[in-house]
Amino acid sequence: MHCDRICFWPKVEKYEIVFASRFKYDESVNRKQPFARTIISRLSNLLIRYELKTDLRDTQCGFKLFSANAIKKIFPEITIDRFGFDMEIVAIAKVKGLKIAETAVNWTNAPGSKVRAIRDLRRSLIDLAVIKDNVERSLLIKV
Repeated sequence: MHCDRICFWPKVEKYEIVFASRFKYDESVNRKQPFARTIISRLSNLLIRYELKTDLRDTQCGFKLFSANAIKKIFPEITIDRFGFDMEIVAIAKVKGLKIAETAVNWTNAPGSKVRAIRDLRRSLIDLAVIKDNVERSLLIKV
């Protein structure tokens, strides 16, 4: 895999936040998740993309890179923990007008994950509704 496809550094100068993506290029996934979990993940990601009006393919991958400016603008405003945290980062960044990029990462599914698809999907959907409400009510942060 070449650095132009899986590398954060070329994006650092142009973007204030860089999200890692397990789904940007299929060949970057070394060991896939079980089929049912993949389907739930992809469907929830479509909903996230629609609701947050973003083209990010994978908001939930744990690896992200932030500029100091992005940290100062976003983290004091975070109200949600767990899986909703990632979605709230996107929402706040959009409200603040921060530039976000996405790049593929080499990723391997870890057996024994603590993620429980149905339970955590329900929690994520509740978090997404709260985030949308916050944005619509302008409760996130004053720009």
